Amino acid sequence: MQKLLFILLLLSILFLNSCTQNRHPEIPVAQKGIIDLRNWNFQKNAYVDLNGGWELYWNKIYSYEDFVNHKTDKPQYVSSGILWNSLPEHSYPRQGIATYRLKILLSDTTTFFNLFLKEAPYSASKIFVNNVLIGSNGKVSDRKDNYTPSYFIEIKPFKGDTLLNLIIQISNFEHNRSGGIIFSTTLGDAYGIAFFKQRSFIIKLLIAGGIFVVMIYHFAFYLMWRSTKSNLYFSVFSFFILLYITSLYLYPYLVNNFHYIRTIRILGWFMAVPVFMVFVRSIFPTQISKAIIKIFSVLALLSFLLFLLKIEYILDFYKAITVLAQLYVIIAAIRLLRLKNIDAHVFFIGVLFVAISGINDALTHLEIIHSTDLLPFGVFMFLLTQSYILAQRYANAYKNNKKLSNELVDANKNLEKLVLERTKRIEEQNIRLAELNATKDRFFGIIAHNLRGPVGNWASSLGLLIDTYDRLDDVTKLELITSLKSSTDKTFHLLENLLIWSRIQRNIITYNPQNILFKEIIDENIEILKPAADLKNISLSVVIDEHLKTYCDAYMMNNVLRNLLGNAIKFTPQNGSVTVKVLSNNGFTELIISDTGIGIDPNILERLFKIEQNILSKGTKGETGSGLGLILCKEFIDRHKGTIFLQSKPGKGTTVTVKLPQNNFETPMTN
Repeated sequence: MQKLLFILLLLSILFLNSCTQNRHPEIPVAQKGIIDLRNWNFQKNAYVDLNGGWELYWNKIYSYEDFVNHKTDKPQYVSSGILWNSLPEHSYPRQGIATYRLKILLSDTTTFFNLFLKEAPYSASKIFVNNVLIGSNGKVSDRKDNYTPSYFIEIKPFKGDTLLNLIIQISNFEHNRSGGIIFSTTLGDAYGIAFFKQRSFIIKLLIAGGIFVVMIYHFAFYLMWRSTKSNLYFSVFSFFILLYITSLYLYPYLVNNFHYIRTIRILGWFMAVPVFMVFVRSIFPTQISKAIIKIFSVLALLSFLLFLLKIEYILDFYKAITVLAQLYVIIAAIRLLRLKNIDAHVFFIGVLFVAISGINDALTHLEIIHSTDLLPFGVFMFLLTQSYILAQRYANAYKNNKKLSNELVDANKNLEKLVLERTKRIEEQNIRLAELNATKDRFFGIIAHNLRGPVGNWASSLGLLIDTYDRLDDVTKLELITSLKSSTDKTFHLLENLLIWSRIQRNIITYNPQNILFKEIIDENIEILKPAADLKNISLSVVIDEHLKTYCDAYMMNNVLRNLLGNAIKFTPQNGSVTVKVLSNNGFTELIISDTGIGIDPNILERLFKIEQNILSKGTKGETGSGLGLILCKEFIDRHKGTIFLQSKPGKGTTVTVKLPQNNFETPMTN
């Protein structure tokens, strides 16, 4: 930002230096219609402004012969570049005729000289040096019906002399147009003036070309991206400014139609004011009122209509309107500075350029001040600053879009990841649902399968007892009652396991671990299951340290031991053996139960701890089980953060190993 402001300031200084000639005490000034240039070095300083007091003859058109023959009235002395309708001592009507004369004293009689006028005298003129016509614009006449205005002026070189009578005859009969010469007249050698004219034309052409490029660029940008109308308003504003500037400096070279060029000029000026405010509001909506824009728009259209109707002084009125509009925008820019808007400094600099140059030109045309025409430069600098703002905004928008695009890409990646995670979660839920359905089916299958036999046995045994009770001997009756008792015990054991499993699933069974002597649990369960082992003549042996303590839940571990010892006895044949070993190993209690039973098929071994798998097998004496025992063992051991695994070969027996942490470990052991 600071670099931009520095560059703009530097350009301003360079431009202003090029527009104004360095003044120093040695520059001659005309006194009472005579300027002495005999000591002026045209080789060192190629040209000089003919400033000072000129002779003015109001309402007269005098020729060189009139001055030679002393047929002229007494002159009025006026400063150069002041219109006759704004003279400080005695102003004249805008419409009328007049003659200006300046005597130029030279020492160089061999050099060819020329004149440069920034604008043609208002509105038709003839320029003489002595008795030679060197230039003109339009047709000069003392009657309106015989006069022709024109913007285009062409001045020919002339040879120097010791005394030059510079005579300018002027006619003006236009509505809303001042009369006379508005800018200083410059004298120089022919080559210097030619270079001066060429440089001035090139600068104007570059400014007009730059504005044209800006206009086309922003209009094309609007066509490509219509989400904001700032570019459109900026392009339209540039168009009206281009109309105004080209009508001042370029159209006169192309079109010799005074009224057409002037209408284009006024249209560009009048319409640029409200469009400028519309553009400012498009980039700073809170600073410009819609109502104010409507007022200035109505005033612009109405003023242009009155201009077409040739209403007197309408241009003076609209000059005041232009100054008010610029002051309003300056106040808005100051408010933006106070609000510390991000674009406020650049906008304020641009507004100052156009406002100061516009006010300067308006006051100059109102004849309040005497200055040079700065509006083209001010407008061009304003367009540069506003283009910077728009470019910066679109650069920021591009960065934001790129950022949003990257965020969208990341979001899509995350969405894909989320979809995959959710798909995986759904698949896991489906698997879990399938497991739950299988568990439900297995649950009902266990109930149906394991209750059908006992209930059927009850029905048949009770029916037999009822029907033949009197005919049965006591031994048969006892056998039937014993069978009923066995079925009842199995059914009770099944229901107890189902109840325990159900309570585990609902997290009703609480985990209550304590430091317990493990031998007490072993002895208690050996005592319960020893009768079943004795019926099959199975030897039970226990190897354990009597002082070994383990951090466990007594209720859960009793269930684990009863199920594991019961399975070992059930699947061990007559005269077999079951061994129980309890060891302490690296902070873990290892419970190892080995039997010499029938063993387990490897395919079945992997499915023993899954309730959804229907695995039912009979013991060596036809004992049946529900398959819930090992599942309950696995649930209880998991609660202890322990592990259980089986090793078995068909016909060679089975070894079950349980590892339990002796203290309260946070993570379970792995196999």
